[in-house]
Amino acid sequence: MIDVSLLYIIDLSITKLMTKKRSTAEIIYSILNACRERTNKTKIMYASALNFAELKKYLEILVKNGYLKEEQEGKNSYYSVTEEGNKLLQILEKYVNVIHEKEELETKLQDVLSKFKE
Repeated sequence: MIDVSLLYIIDLSITKLMTKKRSTAEIIYSILNACRERTNKTKIMYASALNFAELKKYLEILVKNGYLKEEQEGKNSYYSVTEEGNKLLQILEKYVNVIHEKEELETKLQDVLSKFKE
């Protein structure tokens, strides 16, 4: 028989995953990571899970600040990470890993603390 408190914790975890809002740092990380190799907007949009309007805003800022390089080929734009972008990507990679580790620890802690509420 499954413990009811376990089902509650699983439900909370699933709800958190489905409604989790990403930070700006996580979004920028996903864009830069998608651009490690030269790529187009559509692939970046899917890799970063952004709509076109949001992606356009981020791309403009990242290009303007020298983190991405934009190349035009006919009507198509292609993006790749610059040297400065690679530096930022390394920092963001460490940050995202710390955030995910923190979330894992919070989940484990919730599991332990939930036993005190029974």
